Amino acid sequence: MEREFLAVWSLSYADLDLVNGYRHAMRIGLAAQLAHFRHFGYFPVQLKDVPPSALDYLAQQLGEDLAHVPNYDIASDTARRHRLEILRFLGVSRANDRHRAKLREALASQVSTLGPSTEDLIQCGYEWALGQSVFIPSRKIMERLVRSAQHSFQEGLCRKL
Repeated sequence: MEREFLAVWSLSYADLDLVNGYRHAMRIGLAAQLAHFRHFGYFPVQLKDVPPSALDYLAQQLGEDLAHVPNYDIASDTARRHRLEILRFLGVSRANDRHRAKLREALASQVSTLGPSTEDLIQCGYEWALGQSVFIPSRKIMERLVRSAQHSFQEGLCRKL
């Protein structure tokens, strides 16, 4: 297996302790959300967003059967509670106004480096949020923050002219 794949989808002993505290039917889905968030800074919208090879690897680590995966509804209240538990476990808090303002500043400074690519800035935003241990609860919020940063950068350029 590739080193990057292992870095993203490997579970620590603490992760295993957390995940093994849940019913067998929930473990692979919970582990997938945990590993995905820890690496990307956001939760998958659907379990289909997690590569099948990653689900297989998580199942192997947990000693679970992949047959449980289709039963895990990522849109359910149970999965939502799992996400809250994952945030507590990782010590991540929801972004407040101060965090969002700092994120906009950080993104605005990256516009000149990354260019106008919204997708690159979104990824940069999630990386920043992970580094600050804050959670941006939706992609729409992150997109709004990116557009605001792009606008701030453009205004700054216009003022210089």
